Amino acid sequence: MEKKEKTSNENKVKLPQNLGIKVWKILKEKYGIETRKNNIGLMDFEFTQEELNLITSLKLKNPAENDLIGISLLPNLKLLEVETINITALQQQRDIASIGEKDIEEIEKCTSLKSLSIKNQAKVNNIDISNLTNLEDLTISHNQHLEQILGTEHMHNLWTLECFGNNRISSLKGLDKVILQNPELAKLNLDVLLFPDAVGYDYRTGEYNKEAFSLIQELSQMGEVGWSEGLNRNQAIRINTYQMVKLHNKSCQILQDNIPSSANKRDVIVGIEEYLSQNVKYDYESMQNRKYKYNRIWNRESKTIKWSKIWSKWSI
Repeated sequence: MEKKEKTSNENKVKLPQNLGIKVWKILKEKYGIETRKNNIGLMDFEFTQEELNLITSLKLKNPAENDLIGISLLPNLKLLEVETINITALQQQRDIASIGEKDIEEIEKCTSLKSLSIKNQAKVNNIDISNLTNLEDLTISHNQHLEQILGTEHMHNLWTLECFGNNRISSLKGLDKVILQNPELAKLNLDVLLFPDAVGYDYRTGEYNKEAFSLIQELSQMGEVGWSEGLNRNQAIRINTYQMVKLHNKSCQILQDNIPSSANKRDVIVGIEEYLSQNVKYDYESMQNRKYKYNRIWNRESKTIKWSKIWSKWSI
């Protein structure tokens, strides 16, 4: 009898406590499987492979570091959502609920994932999705300390791509190629700073990837493209592609008219600051009533006429 019990235990997989509690909750709520206790009467975090195979989705609100340790042991995990709500990642890292680098390393091993959403995680600095080639929906937003997103060139099955509000990411090289190599892509929501990369714009020559821009225009006609400017408190202003093109062209014209091509980076920054101080008018009324204005923009579909009325207040 002891030998049989030993064999049974050897066939089980032990999960860390944080993840084990979440797995038991799913097994009980979705499949009616009751928790087991170990030899000393405490919750047992050893699972059969059949039980682990039942876990296909996991959603974490206000997570802690190491909550996802062991997640790579869930072979059929298809959906993972991680979000911190009601707190902004602009606060000090120690003051906000967030997964950490070890959790990201675990996520990077979950090759079965089809949907991944990481929002407002203050302790995440790098994300490598090179091995997550089955991804169909990818959302990475408002991660204020995120500096790199690696592996996007390996994505070929994306339906949805959302990346905005990550303050330290102002560029995703090769984004235009990523857009073109995903034939099922139907929805884009990108940061306004990523527009040049999305169309393969070369500031030195003024040339751009016409094929990528044409695809973006096509998606825009169906209302499935938005360009977002992340704000504090995890809010954003969203504009449509028509407005984004106007903003891009206006910005390029301002640089051409006011910044010499031979200027170094410091002089470019000083020149832009001087132009803004002399020419930008702020809508202080909207800034005072920020919650109403921004939420209305964020929650409504991108309609050209209505959006233009709102966006025109931010005049240059």
